Amino acid sequence: MNRITVIIILTCIQIYSVFGQSDFDVNINSKALEDEWKIKIHLPQDYSEDKFYPVIYITDANSDNFEIASNYIDMLSLPDYDVIPKCILVGITQKQRLIELDP
Repeated sequence: MNRITVIIILTCIQIYSVFGQSDFDVNINSKALEDEWKIKIHLPQDYSEDKFYPVIYITDANSDNFEIASNYIDMLSLPDYDVIPKCILVGITQKQRLIELDP
């Protein structure tokens, strides 16, 4: 991922954290693949720019997997469970799932 892409993603995270939204999409243009890709991002409910968060990446984010994963992450990071730390979830969508995810 190039520097401009990282800056765009971080800027979007900062903008959305100000408005209190925890899920949002970012479109990224790939020169290597000559296409635009949608990236889904889920932030903890009490996201703060002053804290560091681990990041979990998942593929196949255009199915229910992204929503299911974000719900699990939110539940497992609650103080009642405290199984995992609060983290950021980044989902990568596919356009041709069978071609892109087939080994």
